[in-house]
Amino acid sequence: MSWADHAAAYGEYAQALAWLDTLDAIGAELPESYAAKRPVWVRSNAARAGLDRRRRRLLLDQPRATRRMLRLSQDLELAPERPALLDRALEGAMALLGTELGNIQIREPASGALTIATSCGFDSEFLQYFAVVHDNSSACGRAAREGSQTVIADVHDDPGFAPHREIAAASRFRAVQSTPIVDPDGRLHGVISTHFRDRHHPEPVQMQLLHWYSERVGAALACHPHTWSGLLPTAA
Repeated sequence: MSWADHAAAYGEYAQALAWLDTLDAIGAELPESYAAKRPVWVRSNAARAGLDRRRRRLLLDQPRATRRMLRLSQDLELAPERPALLDRALEGAMALLGTELGNIQIREPASGALTIATSCGFDSEFLQYFAVVHDNSSACGRAAREGSQTVIADVHDDPGFAPHREIAAASRFRAVQSTPIVDPDGRLHGVISTHFRDRHHPEPVQMQLLHWYSERVGAALACHPHTWSGLLPTAA
């Protein structure tokens, strides 16, 4: 993967385009594939302008928290293999949200189902119950369907979550948030969910940072293509 491809994978389209312009200026011959990539990157760069402005504002308003999130996301690139990358991604998400309960599910391209790839703080009963999610009543199912963050501040007050209240009680969590893992090109890779023992709604800043972080998780996954066969938990 070229430096430009790597920059584009992390949503840094302006840098990717600058790299191509530099090569054009010195007369370097580019692979034909970049003729198709350039207009896509131009459109993506324009579309991301508003999001980038909001994130620059977040960095100015919350410098310590934002830098911490970026350090956590940089650790993902050091993971030697995808299972370790997912473990680090979950650790980072739980650190950002201040909890020790969570899981990451990967979306199976053929069926669209979410399958648990790593978890923390849950026993085999929970892992079996949510091993494969097809429905939209759970927080993770809603996040995947709608492509946006979903927060259930109290599972007892959320009518849609009613089918899952028994396992929530058995697993001792009362609240949950789920954030889609989407790479900068908009591809859905899975969902990061974090859970809380008591009624809870994460702060808006936490959710903004997690949204940014999950995108970097998606970029890391996109940069390391691999089949998921053999990487799923046997507890399912």
